[in-house]
Amino acid sequence: MVGVLRNGAGPTVMLRADMDALPVREATARLLAGALAGWNGTVLAVFQPAEETAQGARAMIDDGLFERFRNRR
Repeated sequence: MVGVLRNGAGPTVMLRADMDALPVREATARLLAGALAGWNGTVLAVFQPAEETAQGARAMIDDGLFERFRNRR
């Protein structure tokens, strides 16, 4: 799953997070969405499954992760 947060012209940054079933609150995207005046660009929040074996990363890359989200503004 990839969440896209656009905030005008600027660099694109990809943040990776695990999709574990651990009771951890991921607040990164929420914090960035609440502080739009402090940054410009695009944030891609990438939630990667199966990070323990890298199979999730391989599946996302094979599905076209970089091509699908490259230069998306």
